[in-house]
Amino acid sequence: TAVIAYTPLIEGPVQGLVRRDAPLPGSPAPDAVIALGSDITSDSLLTGQSLDRVLTAATLVKDGVAPRLVLTRNLGRYGRRRIPSTPDQQRVAALVGIDASQVQVVDSVFSTRDEAVRAWALLAPQGVRRVVVVTSPAHSGRACRTFQRVGFAVVCTPSVSRDVPFTRATARGSAARLAAFRLWLYERLAFQYYHLKSWI
Repeated sequence: TAVIAYTPLIEGPVQGLVRRDAPLPGSPAPDAVIALGSDITSDSLLTGQSLDRVLTAATLVKDGVAPRLVLTRNLGRYGRRRIPSTPDQQRVAALVGIDASQVQVVDSVFSTRDEAVRAWALLAPQGVRRVVVVTSPAHSGRACRTFQRVGFAVVCTPSVSRDVPFTRATARGSAARLAAFRLWLYERLAFQYYHLKSWI
């Protein structure tokens, strides 16, 4: 733990998780921007990571990258309560200036695999094939491969990250290094699981 906390050892491996695609020259514009869901608080509010994803995705739609925003609807579990993420996601999108007519929702997802499969079921019948997938930087590589596996042509765009820095300063400070290490370990284990299940 001390080696991780007080040296820059983890910076390279964490950066290796991040996937950022450039649009292919001459290719058609994406049909949609998909903001992957994440945690929600017991007060029905998005956590920092969830907020980062929606803000980044909604800004891309506002800037004309694609005509529609797709939100994946998580259910926060607090005892017997199930709290949906959609109301706060939609509030944030509206604050950015996204009209409700531009928003679609992929319902009741519990994993990245759910998000990909259910997004395909919703969007493929509408002719949507090319999508921008927006998720947290450490999650981007696995998530985008999962969406590709179900049939989408994907442009991967990591969201901004306020919880853990993902610039060259990622590994500065012991708390940031340890948080980055936890993300790296989780994603490496999840990647192996998804690979074994042939989901990527």
